[in-house]
Amino acid sequence: MSEATPSGRKTVTSHHVKLTLVAALVWYVVLTGANCYSTSLPVTSTLTKAEPSVAQAIQRVSPAVVYIVADDGAEKSAGTGIIIDSEGYILTNNHIVEKSERALVRFPGKQEVLAEIVYRDKSLDLAILKCPGSNYSAVAVGSIEEPTLGEDVIAMGFPSVSAVGTSPSISKGIVSALRTIDGVKCIQTDAALNPGSSGGPLINMNGEVIGINSWRLREGEGMNFAIALNREVKRHIDSVVAQLIDGRLSFLKPPGETTE
Repeated sequence: MSEATPSGRKTVTSHHVKLTLVAALVWYVVLTGANCYSTSLPVTSTLTKAEPSVAQAIQRVSPAVVYIVADDGAEKSAGTGIIIDSEGYILTNNHIVEKSERALVRFPGKQEVLAEIVYRDKSLDLAILKCPGSNYSAVAVGSIEEPTLGEDVIAMGFPSVSAVGTSPSISKGIVSALRTIDGVKCIQTDAALNPGSSGGPLINMNGEVIGINSWRLREGEGMNFAIALNREVKRHIDSVVAQLIDGRLSFLKPPGETTE
């Protein structure tokens, strides 16, 4: 409150000053809001590095997955393969093409070419085909690190003729076990495999091809197996392709033919 002086003027009391200061402080808080407190509180981020998605892993590999039809004149066999070099080399299961010297390869865009079987490894049940031409979409195969139990994996393949011309079929599962069967290291998975899926890639969540889908146990549920593309097998495949490219390894000759 103010008081009158002998001269008629009013003076400001200490109580008036206090009210004015309080009012000013209230207006400051209203105008600045929570920002007046933010500098005293630590700011922490809850963001973490995004993990690779299933879609991203599939997109990385899908353009290199092809459908294979082998016909030896008596019967047809069908399966899946994956282009492992831009020069047109395809990796698949040997049991798909074991009775043929050539096979029809169908790409996701419905293009068809006739490929030669240029290498077989019956012990690993692997074969390599060569398509004419070059500049194919390819992915590297094999992993330096061994897969871990429980790791998420994706099986890719063309399970039926009706699926040809579209994207490969996808099934997701985990690494159930790492086994050695008849001397071959295999990855057991519960990712579903169907007739026609043989020869297709088994990939991890980084889009790395860690195995070639091969077979399944009909008696057991979710017991599917892929040939492990470990460090040793990867080195072997890379060496074979390099020799095929530079001519140090001759193409296989059809049965009955001899190399002069």
